[in-house]
Amino acid sequence: MSRDISRLRKGLAVLAGLVVVAGSSFGIVNAQADTRHHGSTGQTPVWEEVSRTIKVNPNNPAPPEVLDQLVSLNVAYKDFYHMQHQGIIEVNKDRKDDTIAFFKYAYYLNFPIKEVAVSSDPRFSWDDNKLMAADITSGFNYRTIAGTNTPSQHGLGRAFDVNPRENPYITLDDAGNPVVAPQGAQWLSGTPGTLHGDHPLVQLMESRGWAWGGRWTLQDLDGAVIDYQHFQKRAPAPANAAPSTQTNKKAER
Repeated sequence: MSRDISRLRKGLAVLAGLVVVAGSSFGIVNAQADTRHHGSTGQTPVWEEVSRTIKVNPNNPAPPEVLDQLVSLNVAYKDFYHMQHQGIIEVNKDRKDDTIAFFKYAYYLNFPIKEVAVSSDPRFSWDDNKLMAADITSGFNYRTIAGTNTPSQHGLGRAFDVNPRENPYITLDDAGNPVVAPQGAQWLSGTPGTLHGDHPLVQLMESRGWAWGGRWTLQDLDGAVIDYQHFQKRAPAPANAAPSTQTNKKAER
């Protein structure tokens, strides 16, 4: 009997080891690599400002006057498998209500979002190309317009991108050929997670004064760009400001 019990214990130990190995193979053990809060369709969704420290890019730190204007929003969304998640997006505090309205509407429309994350996530380290390649929906990412000290709209938290792989960024190279980012992405209007001119989310944001980059064209003189993933809302111009001049839309990123 004692030998039978010993064999049973050994068998259970081997089985436990196989479960651990299988879990590792399917990403269970390494689940911490995904920083989302995984919920279920039955969990109460939340859209609210939360108190947290916004990390600064050591290679290109945002000035204090920019950081002081930022807030972190914890927003519910559904992924392409209809699973509910909570993610953090960083935006200018003046854009808080509009951003929450977008994610609430997206949730109730069952508009799928691959993942909401911050640019400082260690997987991306403020690299816009990595964010786009991973199909990340994100907001604040400090950077300046090339050749100037002026922050881009993302650098001010006044812009956010949605599902970059479904809604790519398209510009022209020096030879006039279209270049799509992220590489391999396609814009197919009407497919899940894709934005288009008649989409309710685009109409919502435009009704609130936001610009959608999908309205831009490759023939625009102020920047040959189509940016399907991009929403932005600039700060109001001062009352005594001169009329605005053309701006390069490539710099809005």
